[in-house]
Amino acid sequence: YESIGVLREIPHPEYDGNSNDNNFMVVILDRKSPVDPVCIADSSTTLNVGEDLTVMGLGLTESWNVPTELQETQVQYMTNTECGDRYSNEYLDDSYLFNEY
Repeated sequence: YESIGVLREIPHPEYDGNSNDNNFMVVILDRKSPVDPVCIADSSTTLNVGEDLTVMGLGLTESWNVPTELQETQVQYMTNTECGDRYSNEYLDDSYLFNEY
């Protein structure tokens, strides 16, 4: 566990608070961390169904709480079609990455 202050938050320029589209931001820390940076996949990355992924963020937890500390967990990737079959949701679109936790 380490605590680092935030100098600046830069939200995605197309973030939509109503739909949560583009719900991510760049955070500028006030000092360097000894922990290796997170690697972000680009559009050429191929994900396989059932593949273990590490996700990090401040989104709602399973108990519907909003954390105040960065959370990290392992999930398994599933296709958008598979997710749509399991969870009927009018807000699902191709911008989401679906997982089973």
